Amino acid sequence: MQMKPLAKKALLISIKLGVTVLLFTLLFRPETFGLKPDFWGQDISVRGLIDEIRAVEAHNIVFWLLFAMFVKLGGMLCGVLRWRLLLQGQGLHMPFWYMVQSWFVGRFIGIFLPGTIGLDGYRLYDSSQYTGEVIKSATVIAVEKLIGFISLTLLVFITFPMGYRLLNFKLPVLAFCMLVFGGFVVVSFVTLLNPRIIQVVVAVVPTPARVRSKFNKLGASITAYSGGRKYLVLAVLFGVLVHVGTCLMYFGTMSAIRTENTTIFDIFFTSPLMIWGTVLGPSVGGEGIREIVFTTLLGAKSGTMKAFLIAHLGWWVGELVPFLIGAPIFVLRSRPAKAELQSELARARAAASTADEGIHLTQEETVDYRNKLIACVLAGIFGGMIAGAAIGLGEAVWLSKTLQGLTELGAFWWGPLVYGVLFIGAGLGVAGALAFLYLLLNRFARVAVTFGL
Repeated sequence: MQMKPLAKKALLISIKLGVTVLLFTLLFRPETFGLKPDFWGQDISVRGLIDEIRAVEAHNIVFWLLFAMFVKLGGMLCGVLRWRLLLQGQGLHMPFWYMVQSWFVGRFIGIFLPGTIGLDGYRLYDSSQYTGEVIKSATVIAVEKLIGFISLTLLVFITFPMGYRLLNFKLPVLAFCMLVFGGFVVVSFVTLLNPRIIQVVVAVVPTPARVRSKFNKLGASITAYSGGRKYLVLAVLFGVLVHVGTCLMYFGTMSAIRTENTTIFDIFFTSPLMIWGTVLGPSVGGEGIREIVFTTLLGAKSGTMKAFLIAHLGWWVGELVPFLIGAPIFVLRSRPAKAELQSELARARAAASTADEGIHLTQEETVDYRNKLIACVLAGIFGGMIAGAAIGLGEAVWLSKTLQGLTELGAFWWGPLVYGVLFIGAGLGVAGALAFLYLLLNRFARVAVTFGL
């Protein structure tokens, strides 16, 4: 029996609220979890936080918090421009200042809701009402979410070298992390510009109906920009600027409390990782997560109290200020009646049920792609297995010639067996990269070529 939508949302909100409470308990009372009271290096208390703020000159706090506020608002305006670009890519138009009002009303509503439900929901509703295009407006929000994640990962890729030593990473680990971040950005961005890859993978890989439907709709949404890829590229750029505004905001809160041992590079390293955590983590508005990330990464360098304050003051600037701006707009702005809203939502649900029509592959194409991808995977498995076995055998031979009196001849079968199994993973990785390239070019190499590579 499926849970009703309202009960499901209430359960999710309760979980997020519970996680938020637990995170703050961990910060202020680590002994509750069996940890030492000085687990964070310094006890965190409300009185201590207030003393840290009082120790700084008032004019310094005011100046830098104003700076933080303006750069954060600048980042939000970049978000509005990204939204406008994506609407234009769908052939829709809304006045810029009207969109700014919608954005801040959404932020006003969103302070009471988890994640970006309030902001995205209100913008979808408002743009649907203004343009009369429900599906296209929903398409914009869906594509915008994907672009936001790509932009954030791109910023992490750019800023990660600025402070990786805070994690006690060695250069090889840094190189691996950069490879992972860079690979994700390249694959995601290329897929964004070539949505057929999504369509093929969804068609040939067995997935639950709900998952398949969502990916089909996402593929259809991105396909709408096939004739105007410049909108997607510019949207990614503005998406990066949105997050840069958030990073500069935290630089402002850092400067407001005079955190002498912390640099702007530390902030640009920590902030994107924190944003990642608040996007993926189950807490209300990212609360608790941002403080945990800043305290963990910057506590030893900045001081536990100051690291906590850098993050927490960012919440007041980044959430409370837009809330105060959106409140009078929400009250004074004329809005459609409730009946119109319900009618519009009904239209959206009805239209969404047919949103993925016409984007499926034919049966023949599906079978052809499935066979080619299976062949690619098998070539990767056998290629990795044989390469690993050859390496294992080579090592066994080297050991037998290097070590005198070696009697463990089992190495000649054990080495190839273990290396062969382990290298299956490497073979699959290579096959996955080649399959992505084949789908991008829409041309598959022969199995022998894939096996050889």
